[in-house]
Amino acid sequence: MAKSKEPWDIPALDEGEILARAFRIKQVRKASDGELHFISSPHLDRTAPDKGADVTESHVLDKAKGLKLVATVTTIHRAVMPSFFTPSVKDVLAQVPPEYLSQVTAYSIESDDSKPNADRPNYHRGVAKFYTGKLPDHIAAQSVVLMGRLYNPPAPPPEPQDIPILPPMNVRPRINRPPSP
Repeated sequence: MAKSKEPWDIPALDEGEILARAFRIKQVRKASDGELHFISSPHLDRTAPDKGADVTESHVLDKAKGLKLVATVTTIHRAVMPSFFTPSVKDVLAQVPPEYLSQVTAYSIESDDSKPNADRPNYHRGVAKFYTGKLPDHIAAQSVVLMGRLYNPPAPPPEPQDIPILPPMNVRPRINRPPSP
């Protein structure tokens, strides 16, 4: 009999799927000016305490304009440092709801302090907000780091170009002539 999936299981995605999501979905964070800002692309598989989001910090980038909230979801994260909420980007990207996956372009993540996690002390609960909207070109072109390797996003497809059409050719039929003596 198959074991049922526990509510604290984080979906396992292969490297290709994690990278594809990381190139399309970028992290935003509320900064000290009260606005959502994109942040520099962190390592996907590392966890670290929140650096904060003072607008003067180098990891805080452009304001995230034109984003629309599409879903708010409770997420689960491995507790690397039990006293700090340290979600990895990889864990958040793995928990994007399938029904919104094609629309989501950004997310923010916060600790869910309202629900104690007594059932799994080695895990933290988070609240992820998933947004849709157009990413600025330089944000969409950010590289990502997974397992210590730097990956660049795939090149965009070339712009469609008009194909020049040549005028019709006049082809004259070949006449079979006897060979010359």
